Amino acid sequence: QYTGRKDKNGKMIFEGDILDFDEKEWGGKFKPEVVPSIKELIEVGMSGCIRDIGLFRQVIGNKNDNPELLK
Repeated sequence: QYTGRKDKNGKMIFEGDILDFDEKEWGGKFKPEVVPSIKELIEVGMSGCIRDIGLFRQVIGNKNDNPELLK
């Protein structure tokens, strides 16, 4: 499902996409993250995080097609 957000390059972000952090913008290397479902964000009280989900990050794949990116 489309989150309504885009990454730093303008690519649409979907639930299950893997986002990588820009080392230059974040000041270090971080492990890529999977975009949770909007339902999961709401259940854990983090629905406000969805608005910042693509800030300084880029989509590099998704958890179903590219699970190796999470290792």
